[in-house]
Amino acid sequence: MNEKRKGWRIVARLYVAVWQLLRGGAAILLLVLFAPLLIAGYYGIFNTKNTPDTDKVRQTVDPRVVCGTLSNTTIEIPREYVVFWPEYEGKSSWEKGFTSNIKGCDAKLLSLYMSVSWPDFQPLSINKHLVNNSKFSGLEITISPVIRKTDNMQFFLDNLLKPGKTTSDSYHYKDYDESLGLFYIDSNDAIVPEVMNRYYWAENNGSVSVVFECYRTRQSTDIYSCAGYFLMRDFDYLVKLRFPSDELRHWREIVEKTRAFISSKVNK
Repeated sequence: MNEKRKGWRIVARLYVAVWQLLRGGAAILLLVLFAPLLIAGYYGIFNTKNTPDTDKVRQTVDPRVVCGTLSNTTIEIPREYVVFWPEYEGKSSWEKGFTSNIKGCDAKLLSLYMSVSWPDFQPLSINKHLVNNSKFSGLEITISPVIRKTDNMQFFLDNLLKPGKTTSDSYHYKDYDESLGLFYIDSNDAIVPEVMNRYYWAENNGSVSVVFECYRTRQSTDIYSCAGYFLMRDFDYLVKLRFPSDELRHWREIVEKTRAFISSKVNK
C-alpha cells in the first residue's frame, strides 16, 4: 500500500513539474511574441509623439471622411473614395512619424488621390483589381493645389514635351483628330526614350484648356492608358485623371463630370 502511495506521489510530482514547465514555456513564448508589440505601442510604431494638438485631432477627426484645406478651400470626401491615405502638410507618407501630421478640416492637404467608377462616380477599390489582376475600368483622380495663376495649360504641355524630342520641330506641324476634337503630337517618353507617347490637347482662342498624355509600350504602338490634366480655377486646383485609353473619346464628359464631382465635395 505504501509503495502504491509512493508511486502516486511520484506521478503527481512529475505532473506538477511538467505543468510548471509548460506554463513557463508558454510565458516565454508569449513574451517573445508580444514584447515587440508592447514596446512599439509604448514608443509609437512610427516614432510619433503625443502632443496636445495630435491628441485633439485624434478626438475630433471622423474616420468615415477625409477632410482638409486645399488652396484655401475646405474639401470633405467619404473615406471609401480615397486611395491609401491623404497627404497632409508635414512629413511625407514615406517618412517615419508621418502619422503625427495634423489631420482634419483645418489641416492643410498637399494632395488627394481618389478612385471612382465610371460613369457613375461611386467608390472603386484599386486594390481589388490588383489582387484579381483584372482590368481597371474606372477613373483615378488626383487633386493638388496649383501655384501658377493662369487659365492656360500651355506651360504644362510644354513641360511634358520638354524632356523628349517631338516628331516635329514646331507646334505649327501639330495634327488634329477630328473625331476627338483634339490637337496632338507624338513625343519620346521622358523615362523610356525609345517609346513614343502621344500628347493631345484642346485649344480655345489659342489657350490650352486640357492636356492628355497617352502611353505606349516598347512592344506596341497601341495606346493603353491616358492621363488628363486640367485646372479648376474657382478653387485653384490642378486635377489629374488616369483612365483606360478607350475612354478618351468621352473626354469632354469625363472632365465635366469630374469637375461637378469635386465641386460637390468643396465647402466654399
